Amino acid sequence: MATIDFSTDEAARTFVAGLTREQRDTLTDALTEAADTDRTVAILAAIRTALAEDLHRVAGVIFYADAWPNGYFIDAYGTILYTDGDDPHVFQFPDPVQELLTDLHGIVGGRAGWAVIPSTGDTSFAESNAREELEPWITSMTTRKQPTTV
Repeated sequence: MATIDFSTDEAARTFVAGLTREQRDTLTDALTEAADTDRTVAILAAIRTALAEDLHRVAGVIFYADAWPNGYFIDAYGTILYTDGDDPHVFQFPDPVQELLTDLHGIVGGRAGWAVIPSTGDTSFAESNAREELEPWITSMTTRKQPTTV
């Protein structure tokens, strides 16, 4: 395997200039996917840290879109769903969750949302029907106990 010289900006530009359009697109896609994976891992770590005391009870967390002056973005207020049937709880996750969610998803539609199952790292994004799609997705991915009525 050949070594690629990225020791200077000029060396990197020279390498990229020698690629075909298809190769540049493939490289761009691979770098974007790697960056998104890094962001997802960082969000997951922040969620696990913030919920450490109750993590064993958390089925999943849903983040919904919120209106900002420049558009809709996935907000750092997450709705926590519990495995034991407790009522969902809204929790404001600490920095850098907001920035990472914005970097990961950018501007979204007003009905968008992103869900994560902290115990497995599984995620799901809903562009237009988050409130209808994401809680059932979490339920289907986890075993949630229903509250017992007496």
